[in-house]
Amino acid sequence: MREDTNHNKETPSTQFHLASGTHIGLHRSENQDAFAVRRTPDGGTLLVVADGMGGHKGGADASRIAVDVFLKEAEQAQEISPDRMEHGIHEANRIVFNEAEQDSSLKGMGTTLVASYLKEGKGIVINLGDSRGYLFGNGELREITRDHRLVAEMVARGELTPEEAEYHPKRNVLSQAIGMKEPPKPDLFNLSFLPGDILLLCTDGLHGMIDDSEIKRILATGWSLQAKCDSLIEAALDGGGRDNVTLILAEAVTEDGLSSGPATDPGERGKQASRKKGDRIIKGGVILLGAVLIGGGVWGGYELDLFTNEVSTADTLAIDSTWQEIDTNTLQVTPGEQINDRGTNDTLPKLNLE
Repeated sequence: MREDTNHNKETPSTQFHLASGTHIGLHRSENQDAFAVRRTPDGGTLLVVADGMGGHKGGADASRIAVDVFLKEAEQAQEISPDRMEHGIHEANRIVFNEAEQDSSLKGMGTTLVASYLKEGKGIVINLGDSRGYLFGNGELREITRDHRLVAEMVARGELTPEEAEYHPKRNVLSQAIGMKEPPKPDLFNLSFLPGDILLLCTDGLHGMIDDSEIKRILATGWSLQAKCDSLIEAALDGGGRDNVTLILAEAVTEDGLSSGPATDPGERGKQASRKKGDRIIKGGVILLGAVLIGGGVWGGYELDLFTNEVSTADTLAIDSTWQEIDTNTLQVTPGEQINDRGTNDTLPKLNLE
């Protein structure tokens, strides 16, 4: 599904400031999220966030592989396009699925993925699963993506109310994710930015722990971009911290580096460092370039550094064609009944960001 989300005229002089962070959460023994920020050869920037699922080491491997493959596939084109990004999702899905087929310890692994390509005031967002993209602008927060969850599909079809979906026994079941046997059908969105607009990519460790109203409140502050990022993670931990939490922020600025709002930190931001010693938010800072970063810091003997190191991916293999449903609560993958057909002609109401 493709959708345009434009809320004003083109701003070709617009650039982006970036901030990012991840935290293992308060109840998990491993961080299975991965994220990356990469400057592309054509002068754009790729942002990717993935939330791995699967017991043992599977979830961490799935998210790392998916981010790595997506970046490599997207960058092989001279110009990054929606079709190229969709191809990256398909390649990531194929490799993750076949890695799990070859290694019994990885059986059932999968991952969500949300990514964006930004250049000169324009953006493309693609998502699969329930990691989200939000756009904050003109004092308002809009959810760009829609979750690929069973209950979200049921709400869209009018079979459940949003309130009923919150307590539905299958509220944690994804209808799509990377690692399925059947080729995925991601959603794509085109964006235009004005100075001061902020794009947020995040895992459900953020949006599942705090309301959109709290996300909006923090993004509306005059704090620096990294302080906003840290505050969102802190709010997710204060909200329960039941999952890993990872996010990337991209703020549109003019060529001279100015946004439409203030960029100073109030004194109370000092409390950010007061969380228990031993807890750590891994930050990307205000960054322009990076490789895959996994919350745990190490994979397969490679030390992963946000700015310099890269890790290779296994060769692509064949693909099977049976759909699966994924329960993010039990982290199990079981055969399921397909609940929707997301053709490219599917439409959602256009987001009004005027």
